[in-house]
Amino acid sequence: MNFPRFSTLPPINENNPLVINPLKRLAYGSIMAGFIITSNITPTKTQIITISPILKTSALLVTILGFIIALELANLTKTQLKTNPNLLTHNFSNILGYFPSIIHRLVPKINLQ
Repeated sequence: MNFPRFSTLPPINENNPLVINPLKRLAYGSIMAGFIITSNITPTKTQIITISPILKTSALLVTILGFIIALELANLTKTQLKTNPNLLTHNFSNILGYFPSIIHRLVPKINLQ
């Protein structure tokens, strides 16, 4: 058997205009349809948009406080301490330290002669 004639995972070229243009048209059409629908539907009740300045200020403060806490949590996850104990991936026992290659090649070679 030889090597396959084609790779198992062919590279995907997402910069092809035949792929991008229909998606652009779909996105532009969806945006325009949403704009037309929302501009033609009249609300059944007049909306009351007045809020006291204290409520506006408190909403802004809570939003800013949440943003600051989220940034602090993101910084804490980057600076976490490493786990203890620091586990080594290569030890004497798991890199064939007990079975040197000289013995493993010598015994089969003697048996084959």
